[in-house]
Amino acid sequence: CCKWIDVQDWKIYHVNCYNVVSDGNNDVKRWNVISIEQYFEVYEKCTQSQLDPNDKHLVSHLTDRNSCVFCKYCNRSITTSETHLKSQLLTPFWVLADIISCWTFLLVLYLPMVCVLFIIGAAERMVFHRINDHYLMAEESAEDVSRELIGTLSKLMDVRTYVDGAT
Repeated sequence: CCKWIDVQDWKIYHVNCYNVVSDGNNDVKRWNVISIEQYFEVYEKCTQSQLDPNDKHLVSHLTDRNSCVFCKYCNRSITTSETHLKSQLLTPFWVLADIISCWTFLLVLYLPMVCVLFIIGAAERMVFHRINDHYLMAEESAEDVSRELIGTLSKLMDVRTYVDGAT
């Protein structure tokens, strides 16, 4: 009557781009991935430069054909080892959880905070007739700065004269 849903019935998604990589099987040959040779072709096409054929040949033979694969959609590497596989692939539940989390943050936190900060800025503008109209933010002219510097230096000279005269 009821069919039990198994992991083989799920589509498995890549953690970086959320595109379907696998249909639930462990056969890497049936995944939506590209080999390192195909990755080299994509790299050369995108950068419009040629890689050394000897280097490509060496790297291709150093890696196992099924152990070094790249996502067909975002061109990032995907490990196929059993120990690290779960860190790079997602089930539909976690993809949906990430999407809901992003929209929840946007609607519940970000947009209300923008509105609150806008209201605070508008209130400050109405009260002070300017945003950031504070004595610390006021620009000082060069004359004011030089007068203040001369005043400070003259006070220091008076103190030094007083100290030298007292001894």
